[in-house]
This record gives sequence, C-alpha cells and structure tokens, in this order.
Amino acid sequence: MEDVKSIVKNSIAELMASSSQEEITDTNLLKEDLGLSSIQLVMLMTKLSTKLGVNILEFTDQDLVLTTSVTDLVNLFNKKIETNV
Repeated sequence: MEDVKSIVKNSIAELMASSSQEEITDTNLLKEDLGLSSIQLVMLMTKLSTKLGVNILEFTDQDLVLTTSVTDLVNLFNKKIETNV
C-alpha cells in the first residue's frame, strides 16, 4: 500500500491538473503556494478521507485551521489513522 505522503501528494496533483506529484514539496503551503481554494481543500479532505479510511467527521475545526502545508496534512492523516488502529 502507498504511504500517506504519496497518497496526499498524488491527490493534490490530481486536483491541480497542471502539477505532478514530483512538483509538490512537503513544505508547500496549500493555499499560498499551491493556490488551492477553500472548495478545493474540502474536496481534497473528502477524497483523502475516503482513500485512507478516515471518517471526515472526526476532524475538529482546529485540525482544519492548523493544516496549512502538505506536511501538516500528512501528519493530520497519520495521526487519525494511528488513533483508529
């Protein structure tokens, strides 16, 4: 199975048809660097929740507000996956 980082980067690349997974770095900011809109972020969270088997309703508002970079997103899903095991 792919690791969470690869799944996150691949999902971002799919959402941004103009980017490839290799162009997305861990430190990229989701809105500022990658230009994701609020709607795209919701779509990304929904897609990742489905792919990674995490209930999207488990995320708090604070989780979402503090998730600003690719690394934050990877860490958030890793934390939720570990909690559910």
